[in-house]
Amino acid sequence: MLSNCCARLFYTETIKLGIESNKPFKNIIFIHGLLGSHRNFQLLNKTFQGFTLKNSFKLFNLDCRNHGQSQHLPSHNYDDLANDLENFIEQNNIEKPILIGHSMGAKAAMWFALTRPQSVSKLVLLDGSPIAYSHNHSYIFDALLNLPIDSCTSIEKIENLLAKQIPNLLERKYLLANLIQNSFGELVWTVNLNILKQAQFDIVGWPQHIKSFTFNESTLFIGSNITSRMNLSNQQQAINKYFPNNQIHILSNVSHFLHAEQPQTVSNLIIPFIDN
Repeated sequence: MLSNCCARLFYTETIKLGIESNKPFKNIIFIHGLLGSHRNFQLLNKTFQGFTLKNSFKLFNLDCRNHGQSQHLPSHNYDDLANDLENFIEQNNIEKPILIGHSMGAKAAMWFALTRPQSVSKLVLLDGSPIAYSHNHSYIFDALLNLPIDSCTSIEKIENLLAKQIPNLLERKYLLANLIQNSFGELVWTVNLNILKQAQFDIVGWPQHIKSFTFNESTLFIGSNITSRMNLSNQQQAINKYFPNNQIHILSNVSHFLHAEQPQTVSNLIIPFIDN
């Protein structure tokens, strides 16, 4: 029982019925990336509804700790995220879910599957590999923390200010989805920026004490040729080491937010993988 050490996670749940309605539901848990939320998979969920599936599915979209409507706590690493996920699965009586994770969520899903392989049926990993990355997000956190939200009540004005540091419109919209107006008309962040900034190097890193672990169930990796998080030789070596039963698909002309930019293409890869 892990509830005392875990964050209370907010989630939404939807159902996709299949044609073989006499079978029990399969469960999918979607895990978003850093500074994301449960809303990040809305387009993918909507695209799923357009497919005729054999199996019926329950789709769970989570807010990770320190994000969205989930509990904010002073710690944020992959042990924390895995414990939160284990507690969520236990509390909701979910049996061997399929985990679909993006970026930080992909690493959390990999970490969970490697340390609890009996608890996962399949993995789908979007633009994330089981290695440490060299980049950091300090400029993003500094840009967000320096925005004058205490003296401004217009998200449009805040976006114009942020455009100087974050010129990419899609990335800017992604980040500002975490800024809301409360009942008093004040702008507030729904992400725990200070804790996440402190934890950023754990998030881009990869734990070294599981070098001998493997997850032998089916695992699907979908990446971008632009971000180069799956298509380099050291990344594919790590993927083959930890996840020997893998498929890797690299998409062209798509950014890190591949499931938002090309939900149909991503769904076309995921659906036959999970619905068999």
